[in-house]
Amino acid sequence: MSESSKDVIVKSKVNWGQAKFLWCLIGLFILLAGLGWLPQPPSHEEMYGDTGRVFDWLDSGLKRNGFWWSPAYLMGHSLSVFAVAFVSQFFMTIFVYLGSLFHEPLAGLKVYNLLVLSLAGWGMHRWICDQTGNHTSGALAALFYVMGPLITLRTCILEHSGMAMSFVFVPWIYRGITLLTRQTSLKEVLLLGFCAAGLALSYTKVALLMMPLLMVWAAVNLHWRRQERIPKIILQWLGAFAVSLVLTLPFLLPSLRDFKMMASFVLDPFGRR
Repeated sequence: MSESSKDVIVKSKVNWGQAKFLWCLIGLFILLAGLGWLPQPPSHEEMYGDTGRVFDWLDSGLKRNGFWWSPAYLMGHSLSVFAVAFVSQFFMTIFVYLGSLFHEPLAGLKVYNLLVLSLAGWGMHRWICDQTGNHTSGALAALFYVMGPLITLRTCILEHSGMAMSFVFVPWIYRGITLLTRQTSLKEVLLLGFCAAGLALSYTKVALLMMPLLMVWAAVNLHWRRQERIPKIILQWLGAFAVSLVLTLPFLLPSLRDFKMMASFVLDPFGRR
């Protein structure tokens, strides 16, 4: 084995060692957050409402009308409006059910939020590692992402379980946009489309807010590519977009209709009169 090959192997081992240490810090942060948060009584933040919506989804929807109509909330409403957070609602339901087996539905939802933190960190690790080829950089980015004020505020303080899942998909979308400018891959096209659909169905509002930023990121990536490669790159992005539409529209189209029949708040100066 040549000296250069040995140097590469040594650097790779050091790289992985540093990355493991950083992931230990991430695990310690999530563990401490769980120890401090799990024993807490119900708060007045979002999680209490999220738990109520899960039980309404199960009791009113599943038992009576097949996930379509709930008699709760004044004169009732269509459950299709939950499609804007279908992925979040689905996994929240699983963890609330598991928590209910131990008579602690809120604890189940808190465990879900903590798992979302770790999954979000892994997604950031993959994106930065693929971008730089360095596991230490990926783990460091994951550490900053997980401990960042925005994600910790939403998951552990405001307890916004519905929005928490969106943090998992965002790094994968950024990664996919960049990766498809470097290579032609059907697998990556499908993965990008799946993650875009996951974001849209985790919390549609976040997906809409992210679209301008993703377009800027795509434009920046195109700027550094050869002119002859650009049509193929755009075609792959359009393929991923088509995959996301196929996965999201069956859920979101019924909710567009039913939202028109619901009472809502007027947010001046943006509300219509």
